[in-house]
Amino acid sequence: MKRQTIFLAGFLILTLQCGFSQVDEQSNWSFGGKSNLLFSQLSMTNWAAGGEDAVSVTGALNLNANYTQGKANWENGMNLAYGLLRQGSDPTRKSDDRIEISSKYGYARSKWWFYSGEATFKTQFSPGYNLPDDSTIVSDFMAPGYLSMSLGMDYKIAEKFTAMFSPFSGKITFVKNQDLANAGAFGVTPATYDSTGLIIQNGETNRAEFGALIKIGYNRVLWENVDMTTKLGLFTNYFDKPQNVDVNWEMVLNLKVNEYISTHISAQFVYDDNTRFPNTAGRMVAKPQFKEILGVGLNYQF
Repeated sequence: MKRQTIFLAGFLILTLQCGFSQVDEQSNWSFGGKSNLLFSQLSMTNWAAGGEDAVSVTGALNLNANYTQGKANWENGMNLAYGLLRQGSDPTRKSDDRIEISSKYGYARSKWWFYSGEATFKTQFSPGYNLPDDSTIVSDFMAPGYLSMSLGMDYKIAEKFTAMFSPFSGKITFVKNQDLANAGAFGVTPATYDSTGLIIQNGETNRAEFGALIKIGYNRVLWENVDMTTKLGLFTNYFDKPQNVDVNWEMVLNLKVNEYISTHISAQFVYDDNTRFPNTAGRMVAKPQFKEILGVGLNYQF
């Protein structure tokens, strides 16, 4: 018997989430983590409205380790995510890709204010392509890679709100794929060519910036079984177009239906003046970037 059903009315999303938390009272360390696996499937047979079969899977792992003693506070986190999508007869492509590691040390100046220093590293696992062209690479592991270091003051209210103000912030952009570096991708200095088009000097594989950074984080229980977390980062380069502020905003909304079923919605907005895309005239210009993920499924906490 042929299948006559579209699974889960067009898409099936199954999310498996696991979390843990542990406090080591003897060493003042606390540890936590959360993982989730999102699976979606669309299957059709003789479907009059048309469409293509599709299947996708996305996994994420978030870990943290925090240390508190007296006025000192040290927060460490690692966020990893990777997703794959296959639609119809098209090749399998990635739908999500993230490596992010952060560490922030704070020393209390008063009840709400901390002297703070922070380091953050970001990159991705695998190459990204100029789809539907699967042969032209537009990004790769460490292309780009970002390393930022900041010194400043952190205003914190318990674990709900934090705002770090750093007038001394450095950012290094790495582009370790030489072809992308030669093209001047992500703001690095491009290659120099002679009149025949031959490379005289390769493009630089890193770019250093110095400026100011503001990072704001907020989390709140909106209603019973509904919580929200949002983060906003703003960076300006003192010496190169300081009016063009880099923006990175993320929001995550978790809705718990019951003990086993929940909905997860996340959105991310990015604007980076050094990340360029072709416009209708073929010129490379900075454009806003937006990503949204919806997951509905099963939960398991331990």
